[in-house]
Formats: sequence, structure tokens, C-alpha cells
Amino acid sequence: MSVSPWPTEDIDSVLFVLDAAHRVEQQHLEEWLERERVKRPYSGEVAFVVVPIAGSPERISTRTLLPALKMPPAFVLSGSKRSM
Repeated sequence: MSVSPWPTEDIDSVLFVLDAAHRVEQQHLEEWLERERVKRPYSGEVAFVVVPIAGSPERISTRTLLPALKMPPAFVLSGSKRSM
């Protein structure tokens, strides 16, 4: 049984940081998040930032995090790296 990554509180927006090395992995994680979203309906705004962490955790590109800095402070951060 997996724990849902979706917030249980009534919030307006959520930001997911996806650990994906390539587009296929990113798509797989986004599809998994959407399947989980159906189980716990969430109608707020959703944003994704893709950061390939696992392959080289000591050299994370801060460039990929720049879009997250432009988001309103109301966003709740939720990391997502599920075991496959």
C-alpha cells in the first residue's frame, strides 16, 4: 500500500518535485500522480518541477528549480520518488 502524495488539507496549490532522469520517467511519475489524484480528489492548482536527483545527488542543477522560485508562497511542496 502506498501513501498518497496528495495533500489531505484543503489548500489551493501544490508543487511536486519529480526525480526523473528523462522524459519517460517523468511521464511515468506524472501518470502515477494522476491515478493517485483520482483516489483523493484535489481541485487546486498543480505544478511540477523535474530535478534529476538520483543519478547525481551531489550535482543537482539549480537551473531546474528556478520555476519553483517564481511560484506563489501558497504552494505546498510535495516530493515524489516512488519505488517502481
